[in-house]
Amino acid sequence: MKKALVVVGLTAIAALVGCQAETDETDMLLLAFPDVARTVKQGDKQIFHMSVGRGKGFKGAVNLQAKVLDDSGITVDLDRTTVQPGDKGRPTEWGQVNDVQLTISATEKASLGEQEIMITCMPDKNEPPGAVKTSLRVTVIAK
Repeated sequence: MKKALVVVGLTAIAALVGCQAETDETDMLLLAFPDVARTVKQGDKQIFHMSVGRGKGFKGAVNLQAKVLDDSGITVDLDRTTVQPGDKGRPTEWGQVNDVQLTISATEKASLGEQEIMITCMPDKNEPPGAVKTSLRVTVIAK
């Protein structure tokens, strides 16, 4: 079941997209992005952050993937593609949150305007709660 949640953090508001197993709400898996404008100049790169949250009942590894949806001249790299159960993160009342860094680069000839990146968060070994996917929009501006 997909939900849109809003959580107030210490310094920013983050929009959350989540998926929850039918059997146990502690198996939650969430992706969060700070609510900031995401712009990249042609020929430049910018670093953005996202958070991967897991419920207390979810103990497996989480695999991450980021894919640009068209040939727009931008690329996206994650500083890590797996969040392990033992990775240090921020505890919450419902589980733990780990931060992941995204580097978005635009070529000199990248298409101007809004571009779309698909972020996928998948539990290792097909465990509940299943994959979480969300779209991240980035605006490419002229240099």
